Amino acid sequence: MSMSHDEAIASMLIEGADDWVPLQSLIWHGTEVVERTGVSLETAVTDLLVAVGSAGLMRVGELTNTGFELWPEAPDYNVSRVLEECRHFDWSPLGDGCWLANTTEGNRLAAEYLAVERQHPSGPSVPGPACSDQGPGR
Repeated sequence: MSMSHDEAIASMLIEGADDWVPLQSLIWHGTEVVERTGVSLETAVTDLLVAVGSAGLMRVGELTNTGFELWPEAPDYNVSRVLEECRHFDWSPLGDGCWLANTTEGNRLAAEYLAVERQHPSGPSVPGPACSDQGPGR
């Protein structure tokens, strides 16, 4: 199964509504977009990060002894930092690396996606473009 860009965002937000999203999941969603679109994995991951970050749907941070701590840097720098971690772990962090957390808006949109899935279990999981106006080429 492969996913479109918007389907990957919807899936990440739904996952993020329940728990923090590990770097490995972001990479997996990127891989799904690669299968559908043919772009490079780095491009797919970058586009997903830019889309959820610029739309205010998810924030990047790390898990510490006190819980989830947001990275304080600007979103553009966070994209570079996430990509550095992806490369550091050879695109297979297996639980290591940064995490993503839904914002309030991300949780609201995830609830909309879940409601659509309940109404149309075999239909599309994305009620409309999640961030189709965000990111390169969108």
